[in-house]
Amino acid sequence: MGYWVAEVEVNADREDEMSGLLWSLGTSGVEFVDTVSRLRARAFFLEERVPGLAASLSTLLAPLDGVLVGLAPLEERDWLETFRSQALP
Repeated sequence: MGYWVAEVEVNADREDEMSGLLWSLGTSGVEFVDTVSRLRARAFFLEERVPGLAASLSTLLAPLDGVLVGLAPLEERDWLETFRSQALP
């Protein structure tokens, strides 16, 4: 089971509403990234939550003057690979 990442943008004063919206849709976590004029968030979703997610996000972000910037599968990585290669037996 993989993860997908949705990138969304809203005005910075809408951070709380955007955060609540993402959690209500079942995100597993949110990373906020400041941009010059808007706030961007990367929200991570289990693959099973992806069907219909883009439409839901677009609909729910519209009243916040927000937009869905992108929705894509997250690259699968072995986060322990480097550790294993350097660990002593």
